[in-house]
Amino acid sequence: MDIKEYVKISADVWQLFKHKHEGEISWDQWWDGVHKLNNDYENHPGYKFMQALLKVYFDQIKEVQHE
Repeated sequence: MDIKEYVKISADVWQLFKHKHEGEISWDQWWDGVHKLNNDYENHPGYKFMQALLKVYFDQIKEVQHE
């Protein structure tokens, strides 16, 4: 996988996080976004990377919302 693919995956996951963090989307919309990312990257070499980023951002959202 080249660096451009890492950048694309990172940007896709970041956008979902940003929208949730800023309160622009509900939890249902978050999970819809997660589902879309899973479908988009399911057979992609960066799938595990995308999943790892989602976990990091999900954990951060939970932490920030409990402060």
